Amino acid sequence: MFLEAHLRAIFCEANNHNSCEYEVYTDTLSGGFSVVRVWTDYIHEKSFEQAIKIARVADPTLVGFDPLAVLPHKGDGRFCYELIPKTKKEFQSEFPHIDLSSLKFNQELNGFSWSYQGNQEEILLVCDYYVKKQTPKKLVRLSSGDTLFYEEYKALEQYRQQEGILSQLPTIAEERQTNTETIHRYQLIGSQIIQHEETDYKYLPLVFVDGNSIRLRDSKTGEMKQVTRPYLFHAHGIQRLKNLAGQCAANELENMATQKWIIAAESIPKNYTAVLLFKKG
Repeated sequence: MFLEAHLRAIFCEANNHNSCEYEVYTDTLSGGFSVVRVWTDYIHEKSFEQAIKIARVADPTLVGFDPLAVLPHKGDGRFCYELIPKTKKEFQSEFPHIDLSSLKFNQELNGFSWSYQGNQEEILLVCDYYVKKQTPKKLVRLSSGDTLFYEEYKALEQYRQQEGILSQLPTIAEERQTNTETIHRYQLIGSQIIQHEETDYKYLPLVFVDGNSIRLRDSKTGEMKQVTRPYLFHAHGIQRLKNLAGQCAANELENMATQKWIIAAESIPKNYTAVLLFKKG
């Protein structure tokens, strides 16, 4: 009950700050998918305590995942990344040691570019790249039933010798090879790594939220692609028909003559005047 209440509090805070659930649900309806970011941060600027935070990413189209991931949330992938737009001034104040002389801030984006100019501001993209790394280690089980890594066992043995502890250390009853998985975070722009750190995450912090998708294989290259569709995809045809009918009706109303013409009687042909008089008579 306590853990459930704690999780509810985390989601409640996310919904109060940025309407996380509503925006994710809207993305799955209109765009076909969404992405949620999970991270830890200090409670406030004068605190050493951290809290778990959840939020929808600003632009799900700037997030990428391992194409070999199978699970719906992409947590089994080897890597994931998020491109974060920053202004040039904001980037220089945060990373003053990074040289930006090689970047060209073009007016328009042609394909993908790490920098561009929008709304008369120079903007560049910083990539938050998370990758899994596996390290082979030897795991031992002691006669007491405890399990620990072999280097931890040797460190414990050395500590007991230095402290002069006379009690016998439990012997190794069984050992095997295993792999420990850690998640590393790289911040980079282009081919230049800004900073690197080893996180304490057990899972990738970017979670893919699938609305309606299907995995298709390219018949030529054999590459698997995941194609997402919004729920409103099947309403495109009837919506286009409605738009066409409305445009035709508006065009008829726009071209309809609503005013009367006033001309001099002398400019009317005599034959036309005689026909009008005959009809009235």
